[in-house]
Amino acid sequence: NYNNYIEFRHNTDRLLMKRYLFWTFIVCWISGVSLTIAHIHGFHLVSFQNEKVNQSLIIPQIKESWGMIHLLAEECGCSQTVAEYLIERGKLEGISEKVILVGSSTQYRSRLTDLGFQIVEANYLDGYIDGVPMLVIHNKKGEVKYSGGYANGMITPVTKIVDLKLLDQIKNNIKSQDLIVMGCAVSKEIQKELDPMGLKYN
Repeated sequence: NYNNYIEFRHNTDRLLMKRYLFWTFIVCWISGVSLTIAHIHGFHLVSFQNEKVNQSLIIPQIKESWGMIHLLAEECGCSQTVAEYLIERGKLEGISEKVILVGSSTQYRSRLTDLGFQIVEANYLDGYIDGVPMLVIHNKKGEVKYSGGYANGMITPVTKIVDLKLLDQIKNNIKSQDLIVMGCAVSKEIQKELDPMGLKYN
């Protein structure tokens, strides 16, 4: 009868509305999560020039010793990958290796120190470096011969790090590729520009 038909239509409309609201929520949730992940991932696709870093690095002349300086931030996943790589390969014989850490975390400090790496805090680099991880190679006179990235692109756990190749090329006067620094911003000004909502940097 008519009343049953009205009740049937009412129940059907209510069910359709519930389904519509459910799928609308699912679509919005997936879109929101995807945009957030893409936004955070996008931070690592930014290249940092670090043009002022050579002005702030005071490298003493080391007799008969080339050197490598590793600029890392322990709260940066890209830097953590480089730190694990350094720990796995160990300090190079006959090469001065210094690790400059941005931040106060001690996650890798003791492990790197035990392997012979010289650890330095990065307070004096404030305002001179925009992003990490960054590699600096200098000669026996303390002259910077390379400053840039560790790989051709973003650093991930499967990235091939080419610091040894770069060092060998530079020592043998072979033209090396200038690799850009891609990773995490350490400059407060750059962090605000990249992440005004504080999703990653806070």
